[in-house]
Amino acid sequence: MRLRLALLVVLALTLGGSGGGTAPQPLAIGHASGDIQDPVDQLSPDWDYASSVYNMWRCTHDGTEQDMADGTGTEHPDNCVHNPTRCVWDADDHDLSSGYGYLATGATTRATICSIADGADNTGGDDKTAEAWVYSPQRTLTVSMTDNRGHSWTAVPIANKNGWDYLICTREQEPGPFPLIDGSNGGAGIRIDYTLTITASRKTNGIAAYLQAWGFVRDVVTSCPNVYWPGH
Repeated sequence: MRLRLALLVVLALTLGGSGGGTAPQPLAIGHASGDIQDPVDQLSPDWDYASSVYNMWRCTHDGTEQDMADGTGTEHPDNCVHNPTRCVWDADDHDLSSGYGYLATGATTRATICSIADGADNTGGDDKTAEAWVYSPQRTLTVSMTDNRGHSWTAVPIANKNGWDYLICTREQEPGPFPLIDGSNGGAGIRIDYTLTITASRKTNGIAAYLQAWGFVRDVVTSCPNVYWPGH
């Protein structure tokens, strides 16, 4: 709980919620951090996860690690799959958006995040996840998430000692078929766009919101593992 309160203070100071005489700002959710890797490991040939440097070299060469060290090996056209989308696709990708502020009565704010579904499950958990966490000191919000594949989720508020948590976590299991993605060098997948929508029934201050996507299933048992959320 102390971590959560500390996080809210940091967000307030950083995003203009309080401090230094700065007026509170309406809740706006923007990109906070991310790690979009390239190439896309799970779709690139002969990727063994043993050595990233060697795997990258093998995108354009045949040979051993010693060949790589010696500057030899047989060069060939790039055969690795690349990500031109900036959406979560590689199994190690992560993207996070966050925001802090207030919502006026009847006001709504939205944020989007995306991932690429590709059907790969070579490590037992390569399905992508999309997750939202919203904290409010009052039970005055409606929090929902939709995707461009026709799915929707609505959070049920969960009481805590200082307010209310609104959580949505979903595991992408798109069945395909998966068309080729332009500019990916042969990668096949479907772009999934997720939209988080937050509406206040009356003016609410001190709202913190997070929306994130991961390139793998971090916890196949717990549907919404809050240990991974900032402040928990």
